[in-house]
Amino acid sequence: MTVFAQAIRALERFSRALPSPRGTSVHFFDDWNPEVSAAYRALGGEAWLPETLLRDLVTNQRTHRKRVAVLHRDARPWAVVPLRLTGDNWQPLMRGIIDGCDDFLCSGDRGRVLAALRLNVFVMHSPVDPAGWANVRWAGTIGGYELTLGEHPERYWRSRDRWTSVLQARRRTGHFELILDDPDSAHWTIDGWHKRFDTGDSSHVAAKWEDRHIIADWGLRSGLVRSWALRDQGRWIAGVVANVDGGRLTFATVYRDPEYEWHCLGTRLFSEAFIWAYESGMDCVDLGGGLDYKRWWAPPAGRRWHYVVSPLPVHAVRGSVGRASALLRRRR
Repeated sequence: MTVFAQAIRALERFSRALPSPRGTSVHFFDDWNPEVSAAYRALGGEAWLPETLLRDLVTNQRTHRKRVAVLHRDARPWAVVPLRLTGDNWQPLMRGIIDGCDDFLCSGDRGRVLAALRLNVFVMHSPVDPAGWANVRWAGTIGGYELTLGEHPERYWRSRDRWTSVLQARRRTGHFELILDDPDSAHWTIDGWHKRFDTGDSSHVAAKWEDRHIIADWGLRSGLVRSWALRDQGRWIAGVVANVDGGRLTFATVYRDPEYEWHCLGTRLFSEAFIWAYESGMDCVDLGGGLDYKRWWAPPAGRRWHYVVSPLPVHAVRGSVGRASALLRRRR
């Protein structure tokens, strides 16, 4: 942990020592214990996510420190918030490992819950607009890409000159095995994605790869994760792992072997996933935000929010350090 991150942690402890609103309490735990379990059950947690899944995620601390905040209001459970430490930020544990579910469990105003933590919390790619929330210090948006499935995806792909590429990819990959919902292929895809995109920065999405393994094992059993993969004579060469949330299929992890680039593996698997969603009666396919190539597959739709919720002492120090760092960069 850097000196700056240590300073932020100290300021968070100072902020939590200040008086809380009457009737409100926040307790932090480094594991999933009986007190966490009791609050989770009182709030109807199984309707959110299985307790066994959350326990496995929280206790997996090999790559990140994790903790759980349990909040009470008027002596009754108010929220259960699993968190991950990434540099000088805390992030909701579920953010970046599974889309289509809430970041945490609560029975009231989500903004008040985050403010009550008195931590420096950074949320990425959230579908929830934080406008009007307490202690929001910064917020920005990014556009998403979604294809509604009232008609076959081919119609949109033809409008983007993508259909020809789909047909070409099917010809070039026709001799490979197409494997659906295979745990080994999902794990291979996650490992390859991690090696390709991990920068060593704990705040980046690829740093959360171990938890994606846990999600894949759970989701493939429950039907809430689906996967598509190509195999060449026993060798995995490309994979897509996606999450299912009601009528929405959300792409999560994508990887292909660069040695097979000529075969257009990604195009083949993207088309397979979209067509499966259409034929299964799903409402839409969500590709998330950023990365301009996604416009080939789905039109711009929806917004995602990035934002920071932070107590004032932490925010003031982070702002001062940020301004000083910018000044030094300009002088160099």
